Amino acid sequence: MAGRKKVTNGRGGTVTTEAEPNRQVPVAESEDGGSFNGPRVAGLVKSQVENLARINKRRSQFVRTAIELFSRNGYHATTVKEIAEAAGVSPGLIYQYVTDKEDILFLALQLIVHTNKLAIPAAMEGLSDPVDRFIAAFEAYCRVFDANRSACLLTYRESKSLHRHHLDAIKSMEQETNKIIFDCVTDCIREGYFRDLNVELFVYQTIMVAHTWALKHWKLGKITDIDKYISFNADGLMNIALTREGWSRYLDHIRTKTAVGEPKSASLELR
Repeated sequence: MAGRKKVTNGRGGTVTTEAEPNRQVPVAESEDGGSFNGPRVAGLVKSQVENLARINKRRSQFVRTAIELFSRNGYHATTVKEIAEAAGVSPGLIYQYVTDKEDILFLALQLIVHTNKLAIPAAMEGLSDPVDRFIAAFEAYCRVFDANRSACLLTYRESKSLHRHHLDAIKSMEQETNKIIFDCVTDCIREGYFRDLNVELFVYQTIMVAHTWALKHWKLGKITDIDKYISFNADGLMNIALTREGWSRYLDHIRTKTAVGEPKSASLELR
């Protein structure tokens, strides 16, 4: 059982905390690095704990609770004490892993971007045809936002509460994810399946379709379901982009999808 120790809580006081067995100095991480302790997150959210696995576990515990409370009660009305109580931990423990409440909000908002970064490549795995890859990326993006509608709404509602360095980091992370779709579109143009269009504008149009499902689900959910929404909007995007040869590839995609059924989706919950 871990012992106890006193540390500075980042606000000038001290709190009693968990003593870590086998304390580790952070080592080189993978490009991903985990939802809550990747290189970019580590540079913006300070932790008094150095064990990377423990950071990821503890932050996951209270950040997911914070998403629920921020979504229900609002960011400014929610206190760290309330987050701690709902997560079953103490406020002092939370302050081992963040400096303030804004750190918690940043961790919450970057989580959906991180989930997309994992889900989109997983959906495209094993696909070589660029049209198939684009459709898989678009579908994965939509399904991540469907599975995490509260987090999407929270991003739109509360990103204004972040200071510039946190907001810039979120934007940069999002652009990295968007580049995956950008590359799919570029490949489709190079192969002659998409016409020569404004790639960046088309990518953002694609992304906003996914966002709209979450933002307007209160109405769209009464009109259709996520499968039909994806199919309807995929057709719309294809009508904008496809060449004659591209239509042949897209119809092949539809026939194959109808024949073999839907592949099993990767985990789309916040990772």
